[in-house]
Amino acid sequence: MGPSEGEPTLYHWPLYLHAARLFLPLLFIALLFRAPNRTRNAWWVALALLLPLLLSWGIEKSGVTRFILPLHDSYTVFVYGMAFLWLLADKLGGLSRIRSLVYAAVILLLSGVIGLFGLSALRLDTTTIVYYLFAGVALATLTLAGVACRKRYTPKRFLLWHFIIAVPCCGILAILVGGLLVFLPRLIAGDIISERFIRFNLRFVVLPMGLGGLALFAAMAPFVALALWNQTYRSRFHAIFRLPGMDSMEEDERNDENRGGNNS
Repeated sequence: MGPSEGEPTLYHWPLYLHAARLFLPLLFIALLFRAPNRTRNAWWVALALLLPLLLSWGIEKSGVTRFILPLHDSYTVFVYGMAFLWLLADKLGGLSRIRSLVYAAVILLLSGVIGLFGLSALRLDTTTIVYYLFAGVALATLTLAGVACRKRYTPKRFLLWHFIIAVPCCGILAILVGGLLVFLPRLIAGDIISERFIRFNLRFVVLPMGLGGLALFAAMAPFVALALWNQTYRSRFHAIFRLPGMDSMEEDERNDENRGGNNS
């Protein structure tokens, strides 16, 4: 780097910033080995973590998001944050709904601090802002789906409401954020926004951001599936939300286990 006729400019990144990128996977492994998580069912969260990361890698390699590559860093940190939340969800059961929501927000906040440290040294940049938008939307959609099922809960009903709420929210929010990032600075500066500028950014920034909104739902889907159908995470999910119908499902499951034990 530097002027073509002068001496090259070299940047030396501190070693601790490179090492900080290992914090997320190392913390994930450590949480897997917590006593409540040392079961085969709990370790399915590794698959829920891997699938969105593979999706992000595929989208990045396709070149669709080449003008908004920092979003992939936000996405990676978000997926780890969801995994941490699921691995620590046993701490949230039995609390009031407000306290559970606050503690969940704190877990995602701290996950962001840990993950973003190695990416942006905790600067308030696009990567940081987008991560916390992702986290906020995730908590909001899960909470609203629970509110929609407050009178009657079934796994399919919760999944349907989560889909109805999350897909439009994620897509619209992503498009709005993309539009603000592109057009707002020029409007504030008083610059003229040409038709060519609009067409270019709609194609290469705003629409890929909308795709990123759908990718955000795809990141949440494996974790929601665990909460609905994996025995370990379902019991944690029920202990947090305590929706009508959840107690009877837990009772039916215990009866089935008892009958199976008696038959054996």
